[in-house]
Amino acid sequence: MYSCRHAILCMLLIAGVTVGGHAQSSSSKEPAASISGKVTVQGEGVPGVVITLRADENPGSRGLTNHRGVTDAKGEYRIANVPPGKYAVIPASAAFVGEDERNRERTLLIDKAETIEDVDFSLIRGGVITGRVVDSDGQPMIEEEVHVYSARDPRLKASQPGLTTDDRGVYRVFGLRPGTYTVAAGAEHIGRAQGRSRGGIYGRTYYPGVNDPAQATVIQVSDGSEATNIDIVLGRALSTHTASGRVVNGVTGQAMPNLGYGVIHFVSPTYTASMSLGSVTNDRGEFKLENLIPGHYAVTVRPEEGQDWRAEEVRFEIVDQDVTGLVVRTVKGGTVSGVVVLDGIADKAIREQLNKARVIVSIVPERTQRSLNPAFTSTVGVDGRFRVTGLPTGNARFSLAASRHFRIIRVERDGIIQSRGIDVKQGEDITGVRMVVGYADAFVRGIVQVENGAIPPKGQILLRARKLNDPAVDASRTYIPAQVDARGQFVFEYMFPGTYELIAGVFVPGSREPIAETKQEIVVTAGSTINTTMKLNLNPPQPQP
Repeated sequence: MYSCRHAILCMLLIAGVTVGGHAQSSSSKEPAASISGKVTVQGEGVPGVVITLRADENPGSRGLTNHRGVTDAKGEYRIANVPPGKYAVIPASAAFVGEDERNRERTLLIDKAETIEDVDFSLIRGGVITGRVVDSDGQPMIEEEVHVYSARDPRLKASQPGLTTDDRGVYRVFGLRPGTYTVAAGAEHIGRAQGRSRGGIYGRTYYPGVNDPAQATVIQVSDGSEATNIDIVLGRALSTHTASGRVVNGVTGQAMPNLGYGVIHFVSPTYTASMSLGSVTNDRGEFKLENLIPGHYAVTVRPEEGQDWRAEEVRFEIVDQDVTGLVVRTVKGGTVSGVVVLDGIADKAIREQLNKARVIVSIVPERTQRSLNPAFTSTVGVDGRFRVTGLPTGNARFSLAASRHFRIIRVERDGIIQSRGIDVKQGEDITGVRMVVGYADAFVRGIVQVENGAIPPKGQILLRARKLNDPAVDASRTYIPAQVDARGQFVFEYMFPGTYELIAGVFVPGSREPIAETKQEIVVTAGSTINTTMKLNLNPPQPQP
């Protein structure tokens, strides 16, 4: 059940089990910092709350570190030996939640040997929803998954994965923030072994026993409240079916063996519920999709890198019987080829790093299509050349998987900047693409000081940098965002040389315009680290009439 899994997670945090982030150990050669603060509920210190750090330095490897603290009898904690870096400070307590958004976690930019104090959290006791899940005969559903959603946005799941019923069909979810929720059980996605206690698969059913989420009864949760008897009655078990067919060459009609294929499940024509991949066609190019509940699906086939064919997904519907005779036909895919050019860098070692990079082409489908947005890749050769194949019709957008020092300055085709991507037609071979990449090694660090007032409870500081007077840079790439931490500190990492305008503003929910804003111009040189202070006046003097 959710409570058990949540408790296990907290025990793992206390035990110091790491989930990634091993590089953030206290063995770092950099002088270490410390973080301290207090956790309270209604002004009183709370003992036994685990405070852990999540490494946010590298977005691709966000994970809990082994740096943690536990609050004492007064609710106070201290985390020592923290290496420099960017972290989120997170209170982990099964029964308590943050009083507001700012009390869920705090982001800190930590320098070497810093002593950071007063990183405090004000918590409230979370709400509880509990009930039973039974079938149409009133029999308990054992180990049935239960899902709790925000009533304001049904796409937002409020429960952790793995919330299941016990041997009585009882579930209990706790630690919910005050708000409105709906509760559901039964399968929405394919490939789920739902209803193990009764040997069947049951369709998604919302409390008290409806299939349409719009008709679900809304449950109100307040600070420390407990909503009981939220019982869900499932209907009859759904029958499952199979879909089968072949993959053939669209020109010759010959079978395509040993191709990877998968199935997409659609909740609606524009919303994908789930996707399952990993199966391979047999020697006759045949595929078989099993365990499908009634609904809308598509079978999809993706070529491996370097193959120049592609295949449109083939859609079908499962109603009350198996579907046979599906045929997926391959056609010639589009190709984009060109060269990656490193701008203004002669250093051989730096240039060789690009040989390990990969060009990524993401395809935005045409408006008339309702398919997924696939991505295709190509390794950059020693001569800087790349060739991406098997592209569907749509608009190609480019990115680069490489060291964080490398960033795309602009993408050209035949000398013209392609700020809106490149349109790819059916089977088209596009050549002459030139991806100009820069090597960024400058940093801008600073602090935003708020004067003459306080930021509203749900307000936040948004900061960005705009490169000035550089017509060689694609205009769509001129804005660089930076996160402002709990102390007002920020860092712009891996910047190119040039003149920038820093823009800081305070925004509140529902408003597109800042309630206060300040701008500052700086000059960045290669390899430099610039420190600056931005003053944000929340109550500037009004001009005299």
